[in-house]
Amino acid sequence: MNYQSMRSLLFFLVAFMQFTGATAQKTELGLPLGHRDDIIHLSFSQDGKYLLTAGWSSMKLWDVQTGKLIRYTDQRGAYNAVTLSGDAQFVYFNDSATDPVDLVWDIENKTVIRTGDSQDAFSDEKDAKFGEGGLFSPSGRLVLQTAYDYDREVTRFQVLRLPGNAVVDGFETKGDVSRAVFSADEKAVYLVGINQPEGEFLQRDLQNHRFLPVFGPAGFQLQGAVVSPRLLQAVLWRENQDYELWDLKSAKMIRKGVLPAVFQEWYTSFEIFDAKGFSPILGFGPTSPLAILGEGPHTLRLFDLATGRDQHTLTDNSMRFKMAIFSPDGKQLAVTDQKNIQLWEVETGQLIRTFEGQARFFAGTAPQPTEEGVFVPMETGLRFWNFTTGGITGTWPGASGVDEHNNPFQLTAEPTAQLQIWQTPTTLVKKLPLLSKTIPAPVATYLSADLKKAIFIQKGWDVQDTLWVWDLDRDRSLLLLEQDFKAISPDLRFGIAKSYGTDEYGYRVPKGAEFWNLETGKMVRTLAGYAFPIYGDDSETFTWSTDGKLLLHCHVEFYTQEKVCRLFDLESGQLLNMFVVEGAGLNPVFTFSPDNKTLLVAISDSREEIPPIQLLDARTGQVIRRFDGPKDGVLALAFSADGRFVYSAGTDYALRLWETASGKELAALIALGEKDWVVTTPSGLFDASPGARKWMFYTVGREVIELEQLQERYYEPYLLPKLLGIAPGGTRPVNELDQLSLYPLIDRVSLENDRLKIHLEPRKGGIGQVILLLNDHITLADNANPDFKADFEVDLKRFSAYFITDSINRLSLRAYNQAGWLKGPAYPINYRPVGVSGRGVAGDNLRPLNATRDADLEAIKLYALVIGTSNFRGEQLRLNYPDKDAVAFAEALTATGKQLFGDNMTIKLLTTSADPWPRKAEIATAMQEIAAQATPNDVLLVYLSGHGVTYPPNSEKGQFYYLTTDIIGDKLDDPEILNTQAIAQDTLQKWIQQVKARKRILILDACNSGRVVESLAPGEKSLNADQRRALQRMEDRSGMFVLAGSAADKSSFEASRFGHGLLTYSLLNNMPKVAAANKTFIDIGQLFSSAMEEVPLLAKDIKKVQQPEMIGAASYDIGIIAGEPPYQIPQILPVFIHTNFIDGQKFKDLQAVSKAVDGYLQGLGAEADPVLAFWDLNEFSGDHYYLGGTYRTEGETIAGEAKLYRQDKELMTIPFSGTVGKQEVLAEQIIDAVAGFLSKQR
Repeated sequence: MNYQSMRSLLFFLVAFMQFTGATAQKTELGLPLGHRDDIIHLSFSQDGKYLLTAGWSSMKLWDVQTGKLIRYTDQRGAYNAVTLSGDAQFVYFNDSATDPVDLVWDIENKTVIRTGDSQDAFSDEKDAKFGEGGLFSPSGRLVLQTAYDYDREVTRFQVLRLPGNAVVDGFETKGDVSRAVFSADEKAVYLVGINQPEGEFLQRDLQNHRFLPVFGPAGFQLQGAVVSPRLLQAVLWRENQDYELWDLKSAKMIRKGVLPAVFQEWYTSFEIFDAKGFSPILGFGPTSPLAILGEGPHTLRLFDLATGRDQHTLTDNSMRFKMAIFSPDGKQLAVTDQKNIQLWEVETGQLIRTFEGQARFFAGTAPQPTEEGVFVPMETGLRFWNFTTGGITGTWPGASGVDEHNNPFQLTAEPTAQLQIWQTPTTLVKKLPLLSKTIPAPVATYLSADLKKAIFIQKGWDVQDTLWVWDLDRDRSLLLLEQDFKAISPDLRFGIAKSYGTDEYGYRVPKGAEFWNLETGKMVRTLAGYAFPIYGDDSETFTWSTDGKLLLHCHVEFYTQEKVCRLFDLESGQLLNMFVVEGAGLNPVFTFSPDNKTLLVAISDSREEIPPIQLLDARTGQVIRRFDGPKDGVLALAFSADGRFVYSAGTDYALRLWETASGKELAALIALGEKDWVVTTPSGLFDASPGARKWMFYTVGREVIELEQLQERYYEPYLLPKLLGIAPGGTRPVNELDQLSLYPLIDRVSLENDRLKIHLEPRKGGIGQVILLLNDHITLADNANPDFKADFEVDLKRFSAYFITDSINRLSLRAYNQAGWLKGPAYPINYRPVGVSGRGVAGDNLRPLNATRDADLEAIKLYALVIGTSNFRGEQLRLNYPDKDAVAFAEALTATGKQLFGDNMTIKLLTTSADPWPRKAEIATAMQEIAAQATPNDVLLVYLSGHGVTYPPNSEKGQFYYLTTDIIGDKLDDPEILNTQAIAQDTLQKWIQQVKARKRILILDACNSGRVVESLAPGEKSLNADQRRALQRMEDRSGMFVLAGSAADKSSFEASRFGHGLLTYSLLNNMPKVAAANKTFIDIGQLFSSAMEEVPLLAKDIKKVQQPEMIGAASYDIGIIAGEPPYQIPQILPVFIHTNFIDGQKFKDLQAVSKAVDGYLQGLGAEADPVLAFWDLNEFSGDHYYLGGTYRTEGETIAGEAKLYRQDKELMTIPFSGTVGKQEVLAEQIIDAVAGFLSKQR
């Protein structure tokens, strides 16, 4: 790094420690925001707790133990000279290769500061001699400064103590020094010299102010060295790759050897830049020096220099390794493949964890709002945020925009150009071979709203600037212009091109701008007052008004960053106004409001405190309002159609929603993974998809807290529609995310003779209960520390019934604060009961537990309680499908489970279609019978279908209740009724916890009742907010793997097409698919995931909205399907709506033929095994059939023609005749013909 830069950095850190107090620790929501661009730097903090990764546009600090991102900045990236202070409070870096700026990232204050902006602390003559460099000690309290004296050819050193700058030691060496390292105790400094006559490797004793004996024989020609203050060893090597391993304490050589041939001189460089392969490094593992070498793109080799042999290979085919770095204790190795980060255990060669980066970046083009939501172009394709559901409901990989009908499209150029349009229900693909032949590499592409026309621009040093107007329907060129076009109007009718002339030397120079008609290919007029960029590094932008009458041109001067804007009237070509946009930074983004009266501007890399988004008067350029929010860069802007809202796509991965009138940020929308999403508000509320919640967490300072601990405060289902006023009720108020009273730290744990000895370190929150868990979720002891002491013991023999004696049992402790609601991280304990074999091991929370295994299959039993409740004392609560759903699910589970478990199955079925009915007492008895038999090796599955409600509603403490058959439905506020006729969430958890089975599954296919709670209108969501919060608590407290899907209302037509509730239908339908994809095994996790994806599509097909919830995570088998499914797969039934028959002469249905046909269809739909579904509707926009026709009556005879339609398409004509008064015979005649036709179609 630059010596003068380090001098400025040193002043900043000294001044900060002296004059700045500690920042308050706030609770913040954590998201898995990885690196968008290449990672060029890795470094650990001195204590190994944190890992810094730096890329071209961002820097991120990770918690090593959890792999969570705890701090980041997207304001600036690093180019080189990245230095993390030993305490991980600051990062020094340089942000540019051409115009370098020396900066400091103050991590906790979330600011990036220029070091040169501060006053020089070492301005007097004496200190200035030592102000040209710096190295911080592990504690950050010492700094080593250097200055090279060119006249005397010596390097001068000064060690200062911070703060105060007291001199600890001063010395000099002959020649230059390439590397310096503080000892672990900070009592010495090790120096690697170049061309020093008295030796190449020096030790300086800082306490006694003297050099220790020199290492390395004379003439060793030192090429480099690595030092381990921890092991007191050093590796020195020559240019010919000979190396020597030295013991620093005894000053004796341990071993000689030769470095592997692939080892390179730049061993210490952790910056990959354009490196194509892995950059080899030397470092120290737990006990010896190691060389890390690349063996192909997916494998690393660990070579032990102490033994001269390979130690391990690390292989991951999903990674293309680029660089690595050892942790300070040598036990871990952080590696990256440019964007992904992993942590490996050096001793075993096992992967410990992956540092998740799931956020998806924007494509840079503007969001496209609609009435129903907003389409967002991402780097990976197009996504649709749905205003009704509040989340992402559509993804189109590769798509770049939508047409005038909101159909996503993609125009690709290679290998053969084609236009792909995602229409419903098919995808249209247009091949464009002539386009591929004519324009192989277009620079810019513009498409008309109807996707019939496109404009391509080709530029390059060796080609003429060219514009094509292309007919996409006929794949032909409409117009070719050899002009330098800079901007195209949104309707593709006009363009702005630069005109050129020659200077006095004959060079081509710009002289103005021209307005062209791209339909006629004629230049219309020149723009008066247009000023083109003067210097090559300057830039310009063009922005059209929404009506195409105005054009804004902005010229950005590169060095001053001044932004001069000119507004043109395109009808006259006259300059209307010129103004300057304030704020430093390059690459401004503009967009006009729908009425063209105002203008939004955003600076994509703002370096000032001015908010990056401003609302301007479009005519005058005056600032109307500033949008005060995050200072991260903005890539794209858009107004809503009515102008009430603004969307900004930022470099922090967030699509922010703003209120135009106030400039207030309403929400941030973040896309994660392939289909997951998060919505947050500035106050701290959030909503997220189930998949996203698995990645989310909270931080207090730098301490990671699981999401579920605080989500009851801040989790607000359907947050986005509430903010937009689409969902009623608005958002609930929350307190500002503030400091928390933290739980005690579990400082030490020892295990002797089946007894745990635990020591707690109290903190601000005091000491509360300590829970003992099995397999992370199953509670063995609600409070293992009843006296709330700092030191206590736990006798594990009390829980022997829960342990597997022939394997390691995975236990953990979690300590609560005194208030009893906030708990610390799990402290893992690997335990094998004494008297069997081995002993318990406590506290190893980094090594994967490969020894834990399931019992043999013969020792595992499946216990299932399957319950369906269709009938209730309150007739208005009656449901059509729960009994049928339960029976079908039990049959499928029995048939597939028998292939896996054999006779080791107990499946209890309770429905209101057979005695005994599922009353609360019967359900409790069934659970008690299972609890009496189940062992820890077993699997428990509970299936509930019927009515589910949350009471009291609209409350964070609301309990989830399953309604039993005895309930009437109008007395939910009576506690006696709830206690006797409904099963509370807490009761169900208690029953479940009594079952020793470690693998627990809950399937809840319950719907809301229109009489019990407020009726949900058609199209409402699946689970209401209270239910979702309650189910989250259930998973946390009982260790259940929960799948819940609740219908919006109880109307039977919602599921009649499928013959089941949507969730149960999907489970039955997907069992064979999961088995086929998993070598005959039905994996419960894959089955649940399949249902999660399918149910919303099934609901959409019947014009409803239903999104199941999956809470928890599991992956184990519950059955086998080898060949044909051993149970009946439910079929999707054809849907019929009301028929329409009329007398052809009277134009009325005088003979009630429609009523007769409808009645016949309704009867068929109500059969136990229906062949069709009849919906009591006159109109339906989804897939459906209907019958219509005309007839005539002559005497007692009715004769006519019926026509069968699928939606509006005619399928067949059916002649019919019969007798007046026997219309049911006519109906049967017509329906029989329809049934035969549909049977042939299938």
